[in-house]
Amino acid sequence: MQSNRLLTLALAVTLMTATALSAQQIYSNGPLSTGATTQGGTAAPTGYTWSELADDNASINGTIGYGFSLANGIALADDFVVPTGETWTITSFSYYTYSTGAAPTTSPVMATSLQISDAAPSTGTGTVLFGDLTTDRLSTTTPPVDGLIYRCINTDTVLSPGATPMTNRLCWLATVDVSPALVLTAGTYWVAFNGTLTTGLASGPWAPPHTVTDQLGPAGANAEQLLGGTWGPLVDGATPQEIPFRLNGSILLPGNPEIAVLRDGTTGITDGGTETQNGTGTAMFVANYTINNSGTAPLNLTGGAGTEIVIGALNNCTVTPNSPVSSTIAASGSTTFSLNITPTAAGTFSFTISIDNNDSDENPFNWTFNGNTAGGGGGGGGGGGDDGGCSTDSGNSSWLVLFAALAGLGFALRLRKSRA
Repeated sequence: MQSNRLLTLALAVTLMTATALSAQQIYSNGPLSTGATTQGGTAAPTGYTWSELADDNASINGTIGYGFSLANGIALADDFVVPTGETWTITSFSYYTYSTGAAPTTSPVMATSLQISDAAPSTGTGTVLFGDLTTDRLSTTTPPVDGLIYRCINTDTVLSPGATPMTNRLCWLATVDVSPALVLTAGTYWVAFNGTLTTGLASGPWAPPHTVTDQLGPAGANAEQLLGGTWGPLVDGATPQEIPFRLNGSILLPGNPEIAVLRDGTTGITDGGTETQNGTGTAMFVANYTINNSGTAPLNLTGGAGTEIVIGALNNCTVTPNSPVSSTIAASGSTTFSLNITPTAAGTFSFTISIDNNDSDENPFNWTFNGNTAGGGGGGGGGGGDDGGCSTDSGNSSWLVLFAALAGLGFALRLRKSRA
């Protein structure tokens, strides 16, 4: 399996937010084109490149293309790896094919079957995760828009002096729908496919192998071919080969969610801290909150539907939580919830709020709400990590107020949790 992952920075940033981009190429299993000029010095027609049989200055590859005809019971297979921490959503599969002597305007195949499993076909132990080798799933066939390629013989000046390549093997790119989309977590997987030659054509269909000048086969090549009912290694002579193919879809890159809670969308709440509000009166009032996710992976509120916000330790009040708008918050996203709070009698009241989530170091996110139906010296909001948030009209002297403020600052700093 020859990995050549093609992710631009823009794509990576988008995918970290779990946005699905169904038409994006997320994987390529190696190159096919060897350039616009052969080793023997022949230039390709304008707008085209060659895929020239490779040599290692001692031997030449002998197979121009490998059969995968459904009618003849032949198929090809190769593997790919989803890296640790990533999740791939595959929406289509593309491969190269040609029919020797076909007109440039005629597609080599009119049908393709695709199967994706979690083990090499030759082992007979894999689980089929998508498709089969009988159902036509072909979506489109077209000469590849990123380069028109002619497959040709080797023209090295030493091994094949004076060789002039023919332009009778135009490679097309066939795309097969993966519908419904297949979601894969980390692991090794195998694609297997076969095709049906277009009516009226006589040769093929053929699939050219991964090709690099001066390399008979890439390191780690392990493609397989089904012949006579048996899967075996795909080789050129004794050299293992690879099949160039592409996977299209989206990738969710590894990242971490990061929870933050704000009162009225502006005042930060400290995990493990205290929120204070005075002068509430004894009538029911509403406290509004925003949950932000400043991380690079979805933040999940894991309490379950209707139990994302858990109220406890009720003292002189009743509290009814209104569930968050969403229990899954995308990276850089937010959701809101509210609490209906009713003091039971005049005076102080309190309760705790807890939010179970998948933040690595703030689960659960919890704090204490201290209230007073009468006015006090504190005011609303909060976010300090101290336990002096329940301010009253007791008339503390100035030195006591200063001491409490300094103590609160130190305790808040100790409570601030480190970030991953």
